[in-house]
Amino acid sequence: MLTGIAGDFCVTFTAFDAYMLEYNLWVPSNCIASETIESNNNALYLLENSMNACIDCSDETELEEVFK
Repeated sequence: MLTGIAGDFCVTFTAFDAYMLEYNLWVPSNCIASETIESNNNALYLLENSMNACIDCSDETELEEVFK
């Protein structure tokens, strides 16, 4: 699970490293922030579509569901 600020940079680059190491990724969409909403949405799109990350909200998801 990855969370943090600078979702469009730090979180995305860390997620890319994890993806290359074949980790399952969960980046809750309500637990990252970027300078703009557009940048944050672009990062979430990239995480989900390029790195197969689960971006479900933290309050709607159980860990067991994400990492079946």
